[in-house]
Amino acid sequence: MFTKFKKHFLVFSVFWLVSSATYSGFIAKWGLRDNDDRLGIAKMLSGTADKPFVYRQLLPTTANIIGDHAPDKLINLVGNKYAYGPIKDYTSVSKLIDTPAKYKFKWLIVYWMGFAMLLGSLYLLRNILSSFGVGPVAAVFAPCLFSLCMPIIQTVGGYTYDYGELFFMSLAVYLTLKNRYIMLLLVVSLATLNKESFIFFIPALYPFLPKSSAVIKTHIFFALQLLISVCINLWIKTIYSINAGEAVEVWFFKNIQNYLNPHTYFKFEASYGMLAPKGINIMTVLLIFILISAAWKYLDSKVRNHCLIAFCINFPLFIIVGYTNEIRGLSFLYISLVFLIAHTIQHYEKKFDPSASPG
Repeated sequence: MFTKFKKHFLVFSVFWLVSSATYSGFIAKWGLRDNDDRLGIAKMLSGTADKPFVYRQLLPTTANIIGDHAPDKLINLVGNKYAYGPIKDYTSVSKLIDTPAKYKFKWLIVYWMGFAMLLGSLYLLRNILSSFGVGPVAAVFAPCLFSLCMPIIQTVGGYTYDYGELFFMSLAVYLTLKNRYIMLLLVVSLATLNKESFIFFIPALYPFLPKSSAVIKTHIFFALQLLISVCINLWIKTIYSINAGEAVEVWFFKNIQNYLNPHTYFKFEASYGMLAPKGINIMTVLLIFILISAAWKYLDSKVRNHCLIAFCINFPLFIIVGYTNEIRGLSFLYISLVFLIAHTIQHYEKKFDPSASPG
């Protein structure tokens, strides 16, 4: 019993430290975009942010519900006494009906929800990897290594709903593997509220559906996921139809021009306070090539199919509607990348230590 406790406590400690480092890197780089007039946290909380950002309502709506119903004593205690982090000024408070204390309270709810989703993602990814025979070392460290890449991936822009997106994609894969279809329908609803593009990730779950006698039932639930996501998309777009901005921003021609320019692949910026690749950098491309060459042949056929479907959907969207050089636009490939990292770890572990588990 104590040995089991020690194991779980050590894993929790590693995941907490890595999540803290990742989230700190994200907040130091982007904060919650506090004073951005198009998509800042104040604009998101008040529902006045520009489209398409205003569609990502899960975290701000949750913060509003809790903040508007919490006792004033709790709001003042947390908002005035325990507010911390990069809340540098409150010029954006004037855009809200809330008091400064309530604004800080809601700010902290969004802040901590983003962190909790990142932490939860690491556990989900570990369980997903273990389901496909990945060893305990790689199953822990692959999600950690990917997590530490997130502030670098969040170039051009970074948002709390990025971590919600990772969490819900991981949870959707996990529930599909466990055949928890009713719960999956709820997750799809929340995931679409978190980011409207989740609808395009649903087909990438198809390879994880069980090939059993209940094939009709599983396909019905799969179709229901798409229907629910479509309905929520239409509903949220109707609510915010009068907001400024476009429902979809098209960057196709700018992207083509950008990616044909060799200078694109040699740009750098600061992440974690140090020099790091920016966007589609030559170092990033080389790293992905190495991971694919080292790990692709070890992936389970279901995982390979998931990777291919995610790529075939995500890459055209990245070129057409993704903001130029914003690598987080390839988010449907996050889980694929975690698998590649895990099997690369196992491949080299086996190569240098014959007693290690096979890749």
